Amino acid sequence: MEFEHWIHSFLKVKKDGSTMTFSHVGSPVFLRFRRDSGREERCQLLMDVPRARWSEPHLAELTRRMESLDVSPVAPAGEIGVLLRVILEIGDIWEPASGARGSRLAQELFAILGLGQEARFNVSMKGENSLRTWRPTAQRWQKGESTVLRGLGERIEDEAGKETESPESAKARYLE
Repeated sequence: MEFEHWIHSFLKVKKDGSTMTFSHVGSPVFLRFRRDSGREERCQLLMDVPRARWSEPHLAELTRRMESLDVSPVAPAGEIGVLLRVILEIGDIWEPASGARGSRLAQELFAILGLGQEARFNVSMKGENSLRTWRPTAQRWQKGESTVLRGLGERIEDEAGKETESPESAKARYLE
């Protein structure tokens, strides 16, 4: 499974709050990722191990393995459906290897949960699509001769900019 490719794509094409799930074909085992706290090219990637009959017996081993990989798992308060959560800081979503750490962690955890390299997975994403991947095209359209494309390019650029701005600049823009 190309976890790294899927995670990298997810980071670029979805807005904060979106989720991506890797579900094992043939068993109830799955891991869920959530895109969070995105600003400019940075974001947090939350990986959740669900609280389930198939995950709870492996809690100690999952925790030890995560800590050996220099990640600190937490049990989020108030989220009874989550056994463990890991927060990964992504420095640059455009970097081709931005999904590498999440991919390695997912592979390690699936192995602990009894799934080998030959395991097959379904991938599903939920959430709002981002316009940030359209920015280069929108900027090119704004310089073109077509009035329609220039207008569309300006709207895309404006909306994509809102997705990536800091809370301080959003507040300042609102107060203008």
